[in-house]
Amino acid sequence: MSWIEGGCGLVSEILASSQDRYGPVFVHIRLRYALAEAGGPDAAFSRRVFSWDRQSHTVSGMAEASRGEGLDLDRRSVLDAALSALQTGDLAAADELLASAAAGGEAPEVDEARAQLSEAKGDYPAARVWLERVFRGYRTSGQGPAAIRVAAGLARVHYGFLGNLAAAKGWQARGRRLAAEHGPCLEEGYLELALLACWESDIPALTAASERALAIAREFGDADLEVRALADSGLALVSAGRIAEGLARLDEAGAAVTAGEVANPRMASAVFCAILSAAARTGDAARAAEWTRLFEEQWNERGLTMGAYQVSHCRSEYGAALCTCGRWDQAEVLLQEAVEAGRRSSPVTLWECLSSLVSLRVLQGRVEEAAALLEGWEDRLELAEASGRVALGRGEPDRAVATVLSALRKIPGDRLRAVPLWALVVEAAVAGGDLDRAAQAAEALEQAASQTEISSLAAEARLAAARVAAARGDHASAAAECEGALACLEDEEKPLLGGAIRLELARAVAGTDPSWSEVEARGALAIFTRLGAETAAAAARSHLRSLGARVADGGSSALAELTGRELDVARLIAEGLSNQEIARRLYLSPKTIEHHVGRILAKLGLRRRGEVAAALARIGGR
Repeated sequence: MSWIEGGCGLVSEILASSQDRYGPVFVHIRLRYALAEAGGPDAAFSRRVFSWDRQSHTVSGMAEASRGEGLDLDRRSVLDAALSALQTGDLAAADELLASAAAGGEAPEVDEARAQLSEAKGDYPAARVWLERVFRGYRTSGQGPAAIRVAAGLARVHYGFLGNLAAAKGWQARGRRLAAEHGPCLEEGYLELALLACWESDIPALTAASERALAIAREFGDADLEVRALADSGLALVSAGRIAEGLARLDEAGAAVTAGEVANPRMASAVFCAILSAAARTGDAARAAEWTRLFEEQWNERGLTMGAYQVSHCRSEYGAALCTCGRWDQAEVLLQEAVEAGRRSSPVTLWECLSSLVSLRVLQGRVEEAAALLEGWEDRLELAEASGRVALGRGEPDRAVATVLSALRKIPGDRLRAVPLWALVVEAAVAGGDLDRAAQAAEALEQAASQTEISSLAAEARLAAARVAAARGDHASAAAECEGALACLEDEEKPLLGGAIRLELARAVAGTDPSWSEVEARGALAIFTRLGAETAAAAARSHLRSLGARVADGGSSALAELTGRELDVARLIAEGLSNQEIARRLYLSPKTIEHHVGRILAKLGLRRRGEVAAALARIGGR
């Protein structure tokens, strides 16, 4: 029988029996197999095309063309249809298809897909159990590379979704032992990058792992692994302070993903995570917004759905970047959404979200609320800065210093994350009267900042030096450091830092030039009020009163409880605008306006938005 006759026969069989049974996805995949199985002059090409097609549909930790080769034609087709359903978020269809595939007998390939389904459903303990079973199956049958791939998956699930770092490292070690027994293979590269780059606290280790993975990817010609390794190495460079070089690698990796060069969605998602993490660490909200839009467009074009982990991480990192550049209203909404998604997905992501939200709450003066968010997680490295800020906000500077110093010992080489931690040590040590500790921390901060390419970090270092000088009574040096710090910030949007520097400058010159001091303090107060930084605003008001200046009592006025953005919204409510109209006027989303309205009513003690106009007139807000 010719390959044409055989192919036509298979096509007829598929069209007659498969459409009603599994739907169009199964038919598409089964037809691909028909072309490959029938033989003939184009069979090799068909198999190559189908291998690529399967890579684009797989959601495993690694896309490999040999997946499912031990299964018969029907079971292979059903398996790949299930994987397609998983990618598009049709979990019910995937469940049904996998049940059908499993009915043909035990197969590690099918069990591996069932692990992915459990993960998609948020049942991470079940995903772990399935993967352990798959690992044993591949190991017993002598499929070393497949077992290495699954070891990488177990490392990712253990740390990313179950919070077990020791177990994750153990599975990486297990995979490396298998790789040493088997010899060079592509799966070694995936094992190196089993954990997301944004989870790694040891930057030299991340650098080494990403470079090894990059070399393996190029040796075996794997585009997915090469782009992922490029992104991970880029985040490592950014974290080490080599900003321009690191961002160039990250942008290159992002371009490859949006161009469709990366077939595996999980690898594409990991690239996006690295890009957003770099944006958060550098405080670059514009970069975060641009890449978020591009990735969402690409995700939609491919018909893929984002899981709770992806939603949580994206919102968290974008929100952190917005916090740094002073867009707190937008950041708060994103961070609250991120925390909710994090509670449904990954503890690691939840810790990241909580870190930013807790720090924001402290800055807003809501210290006890921040402490409640932290409860039960105070031991986590990811939450060390937030824990330190809560301790300082509660008047416990010694505890804040101890908490942050412990964290600093665990992030070798990560200069970007070290700078704000050292700055917090300086602030807490000065508050506790330990000026020697404060001076040491300021020196470490200056050393870390000097090895980066971000001018705002140099400003942080000079502000820390000013605080130490002022605490020692050297107000002239403190003023000079503050002026230098302000000069560093000329080209960067860091309003909270700018306000802090201006307040420190006001204190430094109060004894020699009260008028200048008042100008700087009022400037700082205006910044803090716009942001909603109540604790800092109270400090600015206190300093102004010490100068004999007249200043409104922010604590007793209901109007002063509103942030600058909330006051904008309240005034538009008073004009009779709807949430949709206010959103268009302020270039915000209706959901953000809804959050603002709820907070405005709560702060003003109102029940209905129709009462806002009268309340503003009564308290002088119109």
